[in-house]
This record gives sequence, C-alpha cells and structure tokens, in this order.
Amino acid sequence: MEMKKLTLVMCIGAAISAPAFAGGNNDATSNSESDSSVSLTKEVKVKKDLEYKGTVKISGDITANGLGMAVVDNVQASGGNLIGNHYLENDASIGDAAFGNASGNIGVNQAAGDFNVQGNSAALASIDASFAFGSGDAEIFSSQRGTFTGTNNYASTNTATIDGEAFMGASGNIGVNIAAGGNNVQANNMAASAFQGRLGEASVSNNQVSAHNGIRNESVVQNTVDSVDVRLGLRARGSYSGSSEQTGSYYPEIWQDDGSHANGDSATLWGHIDMDSENPTGDSGLSFDEQGTVGLRGVVSGQLPIYIETLTQKTTNTASLAGNAFNGASGNIGVNMASGHGNLQSNNLSLTSMAGGAIVSEAP
Repeated sequence: MEMKKLTLVMCIGAAISAPAFAGGNNDATSNSESDSSVSLTKEVKVKKDLEYKGTVKISGDITANGLGMAVVDNVQASGGNLIGNHYLENDASIGDAAFGNASGNIGVNQAAGDFNVQGNSAALASIDASFAFGSGDAEIFSSQRGTFTGTNNYASTNTATIDGEAFMGASGNIGVNIAAGGNNVQANNMAASAFQGRLGEASVSNNQVSAHNGIRNESVVQNTVDSVDVRLGLRARGSYSGSSEQTGSYYPEIWQDDGSHANGDSATLWGHIDMDSENPTGDSGLSFDEQGTVGLRGVVSGQLPIYIETLTQKTTNTASLAGNAFNGASGNIGVNMASGHGNLQSNNLSLTSMAGGAIVSEAP
C-alpha cells in the first residue's frame, strides 16, 4: 500500500506545576520550565516474552502521522520549615452534601495548618480522526520532596475528615486533597489522550522524597498540690500506788541554831521526833517504795500534702473517611487525606484511549 506524505501534526495538552517552595531551600529538577515551555525527549522500547504452540512472526514498522500528547509535570517541595503548635486545633473537614452529584473535572484542596503543599493537575489531548495513522501519548512527571522540617506539637489536635454525603453521586475526574497539620505534600495528577490511530502510550513517573525531618509530640501534664486532713487521737489509762515504812529505831533530831549545823557555834539540840515506842539505836532510817501507772490522753491533727499529675490533653492526629462520602461516585477518583506532619501523598492516572492499533503502557 502506498503511503501518502502527510504533515506531522502534534496536539499537546500540558499542565505545568512549577516548584512550590514553602520557606526552604529544596532543589527539585523537572523537564519543564515555569513559563510552560515543554522540552520532551521520548524513547519507547517494548520487549515481550511470548510463548505459543506453533510459530509466530512479528515484524514491521508502525507509522504515525499525528501525535496527541497530554503532559503533566508536577513538582512540589516543602523544606526548611519549623512549626511549633501549643494547644492548637487544626481541623479540615468536608461534610454534609458538599460536591454531591457534581460532574466533570473536580479538584478540591483543603488544608488546616502550616506549610501544606497541594495540587490537582489534569491534561487532556485529542487528535482529529482524519489522522488515521496518529499516535497518542499521555505523560505524568510528578516529584514531591519534604525535607529538613521540624514540628513540635504540644497538646495539639489535627483532624482531617470527609464524611456525611460529600461527593455522593459525583462523577468524572475527582481529585481531593485534605490535610490537617503541617508540611504535608499532596497531589492528584491525570493525563489522558484520546484519538484514532496506531500507537498509544501512557506513562507515569512519580518521585517522592521525605528525609531529615523531626517531629515531637507532647501531651500536657498538669501538676497540682492537694492536701488531706489528718486527725490522730491518743488515749492512755492507768493507776498509781505506793508505800513507805520506818526501818529500825529512827528518831530525827531537831536542832536550834542560826541555820548551820554542828559548825562549832552555839547550836543547841532542841529535841527529836519519836516515830515509835522504841529507844533510838543510831542505825535506822525511813524507806519508801512507790509503784504505779500514769494515764495520758491527747489529739494530734493536721494536713498531709499530696502531689497529683494529671494528663489534661494529648496530641492527636486523626484522618477519617466516613458516612456516605463518595457513595455512588464514579470515574477517576483520587483522594489524599493526611493528619499530622510531613506526609507525602500522590494519585496519578495516565490514560491513552484509541480505536484500534497498539497500546504501550509504562509505569516505572
């Protein structure tokens, strides 16, 4: 069959997301520039190992006279950031009937916190049916970096929620990013090429780097001092008794003097005390024997100090998808939910649709 010479036609749909640096010095390399000029070098090599009973011979060239190409180049970076949260609540939620029964290309980014990077990209290309030997190409280049970030959470709460009837019955290309916290990087990318031709290719290149990050989560512990009343009682009871007696003939003398005794002055013996009917012998005395118990009673009262440590608030990260969210939704649905810090998330779809011919698909 004689081939007609036709002018090669290229139809390119490009979605370029330039590097988004959030206060850092991350380096990210891309094959595109931020002014949307695109430089692409494509080399496709297909190798198949086939096993048949019989002989199969495949040879020949595929001729393309038109190209429909959809390109997504997404570069996101968050680095060199420092976050300190104290008693902070980050709450990102999509609920009720939000986006219910919506259709088409739907991109939703919602974030609560600091230094979150989000993106939704879609590139579509179609080639006219008159180019019977056309080629379709869908390309996605995605790079995400989260490096050298620091987060200190002190009794902070991060909550990301999609619930209720959000996106219920929605259809089409749906990309949803929801983040609560800090330094989260999220992306939904779709590249699609639709045509009638001979060669179709779809490829995805996704690169994610998370390194040299520090996160510290602390709960609040409250120290309090209390006291307890203390009352102690003491009661004791007993008895006391004793006896005394005179041993021998004992007669105490009574002297009349100026106070000094037998000091050579004019002291005069005045008399003695007679305690019995016997005469004094000079060797006697009085003895006493005492024995008994003593009763005591008393009360001691006061306060005993008590030191109490109470966990009043924790640091919590919660991400939930609940209720009837996305119930009945259809199409390409990419959902990224992150609660916390330093999460990297990406959903990528590269699609080529053609009527007849060969399809080449790569997913490195």
